[in-house]
Amino acid sequence: GDRLGFPVFPLQWQDPTSGEISSGYREKGYYPEAFVNMLSLLGWNPGDNREIMSMDELIEAFSFEKVSKAGAKFDPEKTKWFNQQYLRKQTVESLANSFVENMKNRNIENSLFSNADYVQGFCKLIQEKAHFVHEFWDMGSYFFQAPTTFDEKVLEKRWNEDAKKFLSQLNDAYKGSTNLDAASAENSFKQTAEGLGAAPNNFLQLTRVVVSGVAGGPQLFEMLALIGKEECCKRIDNFLASK
Repeated sequence: GDRLGFPVFPLQWQDPTSGEISSGYREKGYYPEAFVNMLSLLGWNPGDNREIMSMDELIEAFSFEKVSKAGAKFDPEKTKWFNQQYLRKQTVESLANSFVENMKNRNIENSLFSNADYVQGFCKLIQEKAHFVHEFWDMGSYFFQAPTTFDEKVLEKRWNEDAKKFLSQLNDAYKGSTNLDAASAENSFKQTAEGLGAAPNNFLQLTRVVVSGVAGGPQLFEMLALIGKEECCKRIDNFLASK
């Protein structure tokens, strides 16, 4: 399993004879409920389309008559999907605690980790896309530190004089705003584009790349609101200065 990229045992196990260590689902970041849910559906089903089931629901629905006589089919990607469903059920407080603990274990430090509201806001935006908490940092480190590289494909396609003018005017609008929440960020974005006679959609991905460095992620204006007015404007200023 380790050679193919997925664990075999519920918990990490060391062979007492060879000393070889086999990874466990717990150590890989799977929730116990997700593991049990996945395991229960290997060779059995409740007779309907249900896949996400609590322990009580599994106990109530189980019968030997519905156990398949054919061999069970294990799908590691489906197993990750199960964990994703349970991750989405977690509270942002729980996810934030797990994220900060994961950062400590990886010796990654950032002053924003001590800001509970900020970390919880980050987890709320990231959790829909992730399968595991340990993916959060790689998916959204730009929430905590300014990007140093930018998606070249997007820049090649979207960067031009009109884009430069748009970003400059948008940054002025953001700097002049009293509160950069998601609604005001979107409103200023649309007004700036329309003032230049352009469609707002022309600048959505470019703006995302300028602020985050990457072409995809959470909803743009919620992202901008969480990162905050000062930091967003600073990042746009630095990008424009480099061009």
